[in-house]
Amino acid sequence: MSDDPNAYNKNYHARMQAEIAEANTPQARAQAVIDRWWQDKIDARAWARRREIPETGAYDPMRRFTEEMDYEEELAGRRYRREVR
Repeated sequence: MSDDPNAYNKNYHARMQAEIAEANTPQARAQAVIDRWWQDKIDARAWARRREIPETGAYDPMRRFTEEMDYEEELAGRRYRREVR
């Protein structure tokens, strides 16, 4: 144990200042923007699927299958699209 009764508080505040400084770097700010964009995308897909809950009577498995296939096809098209010259 240390003789200083405030050693824990000093270490805690020093660590918090270090973490805040680390989060304020350009790379961390850019990553936060990407993380927010990705979370918004996940939330939007989850919100879109809520309308397909069977209890609402609006569930159509073929429609969902078609939408998911279209979505995956669109992703594949973006992933492997080549510029034609």
